[in-house]
Amino acid sequence: MMKHIKQWVTVLMFLVVMGLQPVVSSSESCHRLPGLHFLLPTTSWRPASKLSPQVAVRSDGSQWGEAADGRSEQEWWREVLCEAAKSTPDHRSYVLPKLYSDVTPSKTNYNVYLMETTCNPRPSYRAWCAVESWARQNPGAEIWYIMTSLTADDSDGLLSKLLSCYSNLHLVTPNLNNIFVNTPLKNLFQSSNWAKNPAWPAYDLSNFLRNALVWLWGGFYSDADTICMKDVTHLHNVIAYQIIEEGDADNALMHFDAGHRFVYMVMEYLAKNFQNKVGKWQVTGPGVSTKTLEKLCNTTELDDVVAGHSTCQGVTLLSQQNIQPVPSKFWKYYFADGYGTKLEEKFKSVFVLRVWDLYSHQEPVVIGRDSIYDVAARTFCPITYGYASLRSSYF
Repeated sequence: MMKHIKQWVTVLMFLVVMGLQPVVSSSESCHRLPGLHFLLPTTSWRPASKLSPQVAVRSDGSQWGEAADGRSEQEWWREVLCEAAKSTPDHRSYVLPKLYSDVTPSKTNYNVYLMETTCNPRPSYRAWCAVESWARQNPGAEIWYIMTSLTADDSDGLLSKLLSCYSNLHLVTPNLNNIFVNTPLKNLFQSSNWAKNPAWPAYDLSNFLRNALVWLWGGFYSDADTICMKDVTHLHNVIAYQIIEEGDADNALMHFDAGHRFVYMVMEYLAKNFQNKVGKWQVTGPGVSTKTLEKLCNTTELDDVVAGHSTCQGVTLLSQQNIQPVPSKFWKYYFADGYGTKLEEKFKSVFVLRVWDLYSHQEPVVIGRDSIYDVAARTFCPITYGYASLRSSYF
């Protein structure tokens, strides 16, 4: 018996080292935890080039992220923004295709956008959990995870596992020159004033980019500190609204059709009023969305719009009953042991949980303690949860 086990282990190790995998059904594979390759050295391993619908090499032989003659396509903004995050890609790094030059979303699809704008090629397990939950709960949507790094790290195999299990998931890096060129944000982006803000350049870029993407191709934008619990593809022209906080229309969670007037007005406001000052991050986010919506609705009392369950100029405000139900000041509620029991009963009308990473990013999620986040992650991003569990007792 032991002889047969040793022989099978030897075969598995050989297959992994050679970059192959045992043949299993796609359903079985997607419910498996990582195997022996998780523990083996990574120096000779290279990921498969299947990145449906994108591939790792162009037809002319050059890699994504390179010019056809092999020269780097490093844009000025990337050099400024990514200076502190420079890293050398290893054999387990995916070279990302460029959004709006190599691949482009379709206006006819229901698109969902999440972002990593700090040039980090190794997003946290929580970020991957958000990405997986959106792909899992919205199989009829195209999920775009936009990273400002040129590569994405796959040293533990999670990235390739997610791509193989969710055919609607696309990992890309943005061609910002192309994206902003026909928007009101063109001059602001090219001025580089936003990149000179020492406190919030990545945040400012995220706010510019989410509006440009939604305006160009339409779709649902979500911050990456979320877990999607329900299919949202029936939601159109909506934005999260926080009554309990300060009456903010929160652009951390919003859907608009391509070319929507509200999104264009937001970009116009940003282009005209952007102030490059430390601590002014809200000016480019909920602040501008709220001011623009008040102008569009000709009111200073957006609470009345929500209370009346009505839309305003074709925009619906989603209350906390439906989206990000826990206000930011109570973020610790998500991490308290035992609070996740009967999760779906407690949040039965909620589409998306948001855990307020600005405050909670250093709070550990202890695996198996049944906090709201622990149960939600186990339920809605099971692959990421499994990989995180192998690494540590918390993530």
